Amino acid sequence: MTRRIALIATENCLAANVAGMLDMFSAANLIARHMHGAESPLFEVALAADRKTPFRASNGMQITPDRVFSRLDRTDAVMIAGLGTDLAPDLHESLTAMRPLGRWLRTQHEKGALIAASCTGTFFLAESGLLDGHRATTTWWLADDFRARYPRICLQDEKLLVEEGTLMTAAAGMSFLDLALRLIERLESAELARLTAKFMVIENNRRFQKAYAILVHQGSRDPLIEKADAWITAHMAEKTEIGALARHLAVTPRTLHRRFSETLGQSPQQFIARRKLERAKHLLETTAMSQQQVMAAIGYQDLTAFRRAFKTHSGLSPVQYRKEFQRLGSA
Repeated sequence: MTRRIALIATENCLAANVAGMLDMFSAANLIARHMHGAESPLFEVALAADRKTPFRASNGMQITPDRVFSRLDRTDAVMIAGLGTDLAPDLHESLTAMRPLGRWLRTQHEKGALIAASCTGTFFLAESGLLDGHRATTTWWLADDFRARYPRICLQDEKLLVEEGTLMTAAAGMSFLDLALRLIERLESAELARLTAKFMVIENNRRFQKAYAILVHQGSRDPLIEKADAWITAHMAEKTEIGALARHLAVTPRTLHRRFSETLGQSPQQFIARRKLERAKHLLETTAMSQQQVMAAIGYQDLTAFRRAFKTHSGLSPVQYRKEFQRLGSA
């Protein structure tokens, strides 16, 4: 039996999400035909949008939809591609423009379809209200915005993939590959998902996204935060005092806290802790320094506290992180 999948794309979508999902299901069909003698495609994917006229992906590639999603009556699964943006205002503008999608998603859900979304596409699913009271994940760089906008959703942004019945969410970037494999497994079989992963040369056991996150911020537009960041970097091996940082910048601690909160949505203490742990990740990836040496290089004095903070930040212990990312870096 052919499974009908609607792949939802929007203006400024991630082209890799669209092309990659199409490739994944095409590969699954190919495997089923050659290895299992399937006479008809197992998966039929319709690239759907709010209109049939072409539009541009975030990388400039032209996307031409097959269908208008509102005219699709019944699907077995819906997959929502992410947007190519790291700015919440741009995303919110797209959410407003795509409000009819939420009503259609609720209808498909009522009819029993699997509803899945990856990266920033998880915001479109959240807008439908279907995730209220449930667990979900999203892209790490907009997790704070997701949490503030949807307080009724239990966000587990450290996870790469979260399933709640027929609702599925995946994390940032290429985690749509993990989502595609899980959809293949649920719609057809674990064996076909395993073979598709091998055929496409994909590691099929990833669980967390925190280890892949990098520290990005919008402070480049705020001279005060840029100066603060430079001072923090220069004093990485010291126990950083907020009072000392404020004195260096010739502001009060209260002003410093307000600027960080307004610009980055976090306190100076939170930013310093993240900056230090990002430095630790870099040292574990690129040097042979021991854990004690790495710990000292970022101003920690207690190894247990360092290990606990590192695992909370990255989702992996320092040993696990080095094993994974030194291996990737030297491959």
